[in-house]
Amino acid sequence: MIFRLEDPLQKGKNINLNFFSSTQKFILEILKENNLKKDLLKILHQNESLSPIPEIFWEVDRDSTEYNRRFGFDLKKFLKRFTKEKHPNKNNWTLLEFGPGSGVFKEERSRELQHTDDFAMCDKVYYPVNKLIESIIDFEALTTQGVNLNEQEKSEVSDFIYRVLVIKKGETEKDNFAYDQNVSNAIEQDPQNIVQSLKAKLPLLKDVTMVPSTNSSRDTQGNLIYPRKIEKNSLTENSQKALDLICTKNIALLKNAGEIDIFEHIPAYTPGDIISDFADVKNLGNRQIDFAFGCRSTIYKYDQDYIDFMKELNKKISIDGIYIDDNIRCNDGWRYRLSELLEVQKDLSFPIRIIKGPGFSGEDHNQKDPVPLAVVITNDSKKLEYISSNLDNGYTMQELSEIVKNENYLKSLDSTGLVHLSIYKE
Repeated sequence: MIFRLEDPLQKGKNINLNFFSSTQKFILEILKENNLKKDLLKILHQNESLSPIPEIFWEVDRDSTEYNRRFGFDLKKFLKRFTKEKHPNKNNWTLLEFGPGSGVFKEERSRELQHTDDFAMCDKVYYPVNKLIESIIDFEALTTQGVNLNEQEKSEVSDFIYRVLVIKKGETEKDNFAYDQNVSNAIEQDPQNIVQSLKAKLPLLKDVTMVPSTNSSRDTQGNLIYPRKIEKNSLTENSQKALDLICTKNIALLKNAGEIDIFEHIPAYTPGDIISDFADVKNLGNRQIDFAFGCRSTIYKYDQDYIDFMKELNKKISIDGIYIDDNIRCNDGWRYRLSELLEVQKDLSFPIRIIKGPGFSGEDHNQKDPVPLAVVITNDSKKLEYISSNLDNGYTMQELSEIVKNENYLKSLDSTGLVHLSIYKE
């Protein structure tokens, strides 16, 4: 089920998420029995709530491993551990994920967790275009030409095509490339337009030798750039042959000669989605969320909006609940929101804790010491003990107040001194 926190039905505040759980499960069964997923996606599109990812560095099809890398422990095992028994007061535990993307991790949880009412909040349902391309290319046609791709090769072929599709002609080698707005607008207007867009752009594959990788960084002015590239000749021989056949002979371009309903192939798992701005969390009733978490999502709240969101969310977490999010760190490690979290700390009666771990290669400035990766907000000693005891090698958890005392460490976190100056203003 999908609903909005600002719908007429939800006027006012104090919305109880558990009110929707039984209705959600009923609708889910109808969707499964009647294979209505594509119709649901079409309704989302008509309501401007379904979109392709707007940037190549977005990874909306992330699974549990993405969370584990940023949190330093196995989040799914953690959730299993604390939801294996029924909630003592309401049977099911309430989970809320911020920014589920295409819902890969949420689908994992639906298969493996018990005793949970599982929700996710996002402004839209986003889907990865590279995975959509992978699902509509006719790889069997390539097999008839002697090119039998394994799963990894299918993925890298589709990903290479995706970057050629969405980047402006002649700019795939640039660090600060421009996107092809005609393609972006066409797919946003109607996902079915990807068929014609692919047919128009694929001839360019013949002359493209490299495309930007997903890893971004910043130039000296703070602009987003992509200095690392994926060279075509670095792909497997099979993948290169496949790209050549698709480009020069139009072989395997699309299944059924392009006569397909794109909505049947869009990779998105939507049950339990709340389509709303993250700020609308204020409309939820207090103390009802047992587990909240986010990855590369709430980071897009900035400055006072970020502080307000974090303060408001704390009111929604149950007394022994927990909130974990990587929003302390900008996606490319440009800066860390320690100063903002100090403002949030003023509203709490217990310390905010920070998980520090290995920085991302080519992103975080400090590659020697563990850097802030995730914020932990809870006063439950059992959950804190579990996290501390199960952190991977190279990860630690430390109170925010202790981290900000170390000025030399703060200065080491970025090349501009922004983190230190935001706390120790001159």
